[in-house]
This record gives sequence, structure tokens and C-alpha cells, in this order.
Amino acid sequence: MQNVFHYASEDLERAEQQLGKFDLYRNPMSVTQAFTAALSVEPKDFNLDLFVALLDEEANGWKGAWDDARAGHLRDLLARYSNLATLASYATPKVAYARLFSDGALNQIARAGTALVVEVLMITLVHHRDRGWQVFGIGLPIRPDEIWFPEGEFVRLG
Repeated sequence: MQNVFHYASEDLERAEQQLGKFDLYRNPMSVTQAFTAALSVEPKDFNLDLFVALLDEEANGWKGAWDDARAGHLRDLLARYSNLATLASYATPKVAYARLFSDGALNQIARAGTALVVEVLMITLVHHRDRGWQVFGIGLPIRPDEIWFPEGEFVRLG
């Protein structure tokens, strides 16, 4: 699977100013890249511990045992959406969306006066104070009011 992650600058320091730190759990795009990369490997090389650490344990869709068939379903889904948008969009400071475009989407050309419709798969990410960004869901965007956060998540200390 190919991840398209273009930096606006060749200078890494400038790119981090534009996109944010690339530390895994501090940047929703880094988590999205790790999520797609974990699923893009051959099944024999699949790192279940790394993959599960990327998932929000509060999300009902991720609960239960993970096996090759379950991971294979996600792998098949992501195989059709291999082009990662450069920037995340934020519904709130605690909810972000990453967009994966279908392979054919990059070949489409918008013409003046027309609408361009492309296939997009949304990855909803949530931020927890103690865990950083994690994948909450995949498919359609999940609205912030549909996401459960643990008690005390929004309480500021100090």
C-alpha cells in the first residue's frame, strides 16, 4: 500500500512547523500512517501488538479478539484506498479525520464549473490525554457527539 504524504517543504523543521510533530501518538497523521502501514504488510508479518495499540479501546467496533480474518477484512478495505491526504481535519480539538482516497481519485481532473466527486474513506481519530491520538473508526466520519470519552478526559489539572 502506498501512502502519499507530501511535505510542503523539503526542510524537515519547516515541514513539522506546517504539519505538526511526527511523533507517533502526538500527530493524527502519524497514527494514520502507522495504522495503514500495519495493515499493508503480509499477514505473516502482521504485528498485532502494534496494531492494537493504535486502536481506541473505547470504540465498540474494535472490541473483541483480533485474528487474521478480521485484520484481512480491514486490509481488503484499505487496499482500495491507498492515497493518504496530507492534512487531517479537526471536528474538535479531540476528534480528527484523516482521508484516504481511492486509487482512481488521483487521476480525475476538475473542470471549471463542474463538481469533482471522489471516493474517500474516512478514519476517525480521537485524542486522549494519557494515550495521545488513536483510531476510533474507519468508514464514514463519526461525529464527536457519537464518541464516548472516559470520565475526567476534559478536566484540566493545574
